[in-house]
Amino acid sequence: MPMPEKKQPLRTRILLADDSPAVLAGIRQLLLPEFEIVGCVSDGLALVAAAKTLKPDVLIVDVMMPGLSGLEAVRRLRKLRKFSAIAIMLTVFDDPSMVAEARAAGAMGYVVKSAADRDLVSAIHASLEGRFYSSPTRNRMERNVLRPAKSLSRR
Repeated sequence: MPMPEKKQPLRTRILLADDSPAVLAGIRQLLLPEFEIVGCVSDGLALVAAAKTLKPDVLIVDVMMPGLSGLEAVRRLRKLRKFSAIAIMLTVFDDPSMVAEARAAGAMGYVVKSAADRDLVSAIHASLEGRFYSSPTRNRMERNVLRPAKSLSRR
């Protein structure tokens, strides 16, 4: 009697958008062991078109791209009735105000490129669970730096 085939678990489908071929290649290599990369695009208009066609689960989107910014592309996609992909912004901007802008655009994650190797997979998992993820920004890290305790004695 033949053995039934084991079905492969469905992998999360990801569409990458960045205007740097080197960044696309690096992110692709980082994610391939765990996720299915369904496409790579280099500008915001191509992102909108590819997202409609490929129907990914997650978008990894550079904030600044030619033609249409990543933030504006995400805003446009969020307005589509049957579009449900999660967007994670990938950027060089280590700025808390940009985190707020990404969130307002409908993104579920904000990852600073310098921390992508450490934070991107965590951001994908958190966003798939419905939690917003953000790389620690410089300002938040500075506030959390340990400071010496005040002396308990009265000298």
